[in-house]
Parts: sequence; structure tokens; C-alpha cells
Amino acid sequence: DHDCGSTECRYCQDTLNPDVQLQRYFKLPTFRDVKGFDGGQRAVVQSGMKGLHTLAVLPTGGGKSLCYQLPALNRYYRNGGLTIVVSPLQSLMKDQLDGLEKKGDTCAAMLNGLVEVVERAQILDKTALGDIGILFVAPEQFRNRSFITAISQRQINGWVFDEA
Repeated sequence: DHDCGSTECRYCQDTLNPDVQLQRYFKLPTFRDVKGFDGGQRAVVQSGMKGLHTLAVLPTGGGKSLCYQLPALNRYYRNGGLTIVVSPLQSLMKDQLDGLEKKGDTCAAMLNGLVEVVERAQILDKTALGDIGILFVAPEQFRNRSFITAISQRQINGWVFDEA
């Protein structure tokens, strides 16, 4: 599941290629350049797709969400792993979730104070069963035993701290 470096390898040239995956998931032709940051969005995404520890500090509107969503989607569809996005901003979580759903991705969910009890139970079940690839959570969820139980049953491919 790592890039072998061969230009003949279809898996590496497709599944592990950030440019191909950008087109696949977001229908965008190219990544954004980021002033003062060599490689821009592509460098951040590639690092995330490789599973490397990555710190990216980008300006508002600089495309941070794509930088973690693309690797998260790629890893989920490659190996079923979960990416947990921690954010204290409920409106940001809702916007991110709505954006993914608008693109046709149904593997994302959010847990915060806006989620009703029945829906929360469904999300936790789907998380534990592997049907959720990106889970947006408020920091206080880490005090909840049912949340901890649900994520402990999953391979966690990434932790993202967004606007935290």
C-alpha cells in the first residue's frame, strides 16, 4: 500500500497519485499553489496520502479542508480506515459534511451538540461497523464512553485538528 516508485505500476500511478485522486474525488484539474509554501496543496495531500505526520498552516481560504479530506477519502477507500477531524466549530463541521455529501461522498458524519440522540447512535454504529471514513467531532466527544468504544473498534488512519 506504498508507492513502489515504478512508472509501470498502475496502482501507484492511479490510486496513490494525488493528481488522479484530486480529479476522482473533487473533479478539480490541479492543486492550488500556496504563497511561501513549496509544493502547495499537493505537497500536503501527498504527505497525508503517504501516512506521514503533517503540519500544514494555511491561510483562511487556502484550501486546508481539501488537504485533509482527499487523503482521508483515499485511505478509506483503499483500506477502510477512519480519519477523525477534531474541531470546536460546529458550523465548520456542518459545512464540510454538506460539501462532501454534495460531491456524492456518503462516508462522512459529524458528532457534536447539534446531533440528536437517535442520529448519534446511528452514527456511532456506522462508525464501529466501518461505514464512516471521515468523522468530524467536537473535542468534548472524547469524554463520551460510547464514542471511545466506537472508534476503538476501527483502524484510525489519521487525526486532523482543524481550527483547533
